[in-house]
Amino acid sequence: MHASSRSASTPEADDDTPIDHLSKSALQRENATAFRPIIRGFMLPVAVFYALVIIPNFLLSDTVTAMKLSLQAGLTVLVALYAWVDLGRPGASFQKLEIFGTLVLLLIYANCCNLISIDYNALNLTYFLLLFIMTAAVAISVRLIVAMCSLTLVTTLFFAYRLGVDTMNHVLFATIAAAFAAIGLAVLMRGAINTAVKARLLADRLRERAEIHADFDALTGLPNRRHFFQQMEALMCQDAGDTPIAVGIIDLDGFKPVNDLSGHAIGDALLVEVARRIRETCPPTDLLARLGGDEFAIAIQGKQEPG
Repeated sequence: MHASSRSASTPEADDDTPIDHLSKSALQRENATAFRPIIRGFMLPVAVFYALVIIPNFLLSDTVTAMKLSLQAGLTVLVALYAWVDLGRPGASFQKLEIFGTLVLLLIYANCCNLISIDYNALNLTYFLLLFIMTAAVAISVRLIVAMCSLTLVTTLFFAYRLGVDTMNHVLFATIAAAFAAIGLAVLMRGAINTAVKARLLADRLRERAEIHADFDALTGLPNRRHFFQQMEALMCQDAGDTPIAVGIIDLDGFKPVNDLSGHAIGDALLVEVARRIRETCPPTDLLARLGGDEFAIAIQGKQEPG
């Protein structure tokens, strides 16, 4: 039998970790899986939109202005398309999704700043309000959400102030409300996704533990009767009688009086110690098991020399 039949993944080793403890890396990996189609789906409309605005730039503006607007838009198209293609492959990490989201959001922000710098009017401030919504939808991490919303809020109020007091008064509360709404919506959505991810990971862990306990004895950590006979059947089918298999049964004499006189706690400790000594004595290739009570089994493959 292979050493994997006595894997360290026993109930004793597995129970050392609380069932509700989930590592940060596992949560990030599952969150990345959940967010990948969302972020990828965002990239294509962005690329199409900025590709389409290049034509009106040349029709409605002079050549110099059109070039300034179109170069920025073209860069956004290229980055968004690259992200869309790259994220088409599964397995994108949390960090990669955060980087792509940051790059595209910053490019959209730069386009908004570029537009209002060239065409300085209050109507163009609405693009910054749309950026709040985009951030809430595409930012995978809370730090990116807060950073982009803060940057957009400060920038919008700065341009509104330069446009005059009246514009500032009209824009101030709407912009602050948009920032808080975007942050609140993003945090709520990500909280719901995190809750669903944690529930699925915990369910997977419970299933894995159930599978382990179905094959291993909870007290000694050795394979149980069910697992032992499954492995024996697999060995006999695999070898088809070519390799001899020796099976030994170990039964503890006088075990019942130990339980009766000293209590079951002492009896359990004795069984654990017996299992430990059997493990240390037998090679890792042997198949060991606790059949139940004070009975243990050993299966050894190959010819055995008389000892």
